[in-house]
Amino acid sequence: MTSLKLSRGKCLPLGATQLNNTINFALLCRHGTEVHLALFTLETKEPIAEIVLHPRKSRTGDHWHIAVEGLPESFCYGWRVNGPQSPIHRFDPEHLLLDPLCKTISGGSEWGVNDESMAHHT
Repeated sequence: MTSLKLSRGKCLPLGATQLNNTINFALLCRHGTEVHLALFTLETKEPIAEIVLHPRKSRTGDHWHIAVEGLPESFCYGWRVNGPQSPIHRFDPEHLLLDPLCKTISGGSEWGVNDESMAHHT
């Protein structure tokens, strides 16, 4: 795999959007204090990269964003988010989260079972 080039990206549109050779990732997360983007090939369960988004460079208001160049044509991704712990917030960066705006889900695990292979296809 070629090396990945990272840039700030854009806060909109939300989800994963292709812009020429770059994929822009944007997530709405008001209370998150640390956001990671985990990237996978279709064949791997281990991430090929896990990118920590910078809270000033990759955040605009409540939107976290980053642009990635050099991804394969087909890939999977998920988000890890950390934040405050309280009765109304249940952040756990150990869990890989689906993008709320994903169009396709891969994996096929049993509902409610933590399976890192469940990620979004582009």
